[in-house]
Amino acid sequence: MCHDGLSRITYLLTGNKCDLTELLQVTTNEAQCFADRYQMPLFETSAKDDDKTDHVESIFITLAHKLKVSSDAHSSISSHAIIVTMRD
Repeated sequence: MCHDGLSRITYLLTGNKCDLTELLQVTTNEAQCFADRYQMPLFETSAKDDDKTDHVESIFITLAHKLKVSSDAHSSISSHAIIVTMRD
């Protein structure tokens, strides 16, 4: 997935607190362009917005699926997930 030869690492881009639109630092379009550039799925989520809370489950299901696919493709190599949170 990554351009630098680290294709065995699973990447997901997740924006949290998307209910706080007045504090938005990165637009959805900018985040999607970044995610597309590095071939990773983008998720936006919020614990307070009922319409977005289901996205947390989708994030983990997608991560589990990508790790499984990566593990099957590289059965002799272990897969790892790196979770990065960005806060101000």
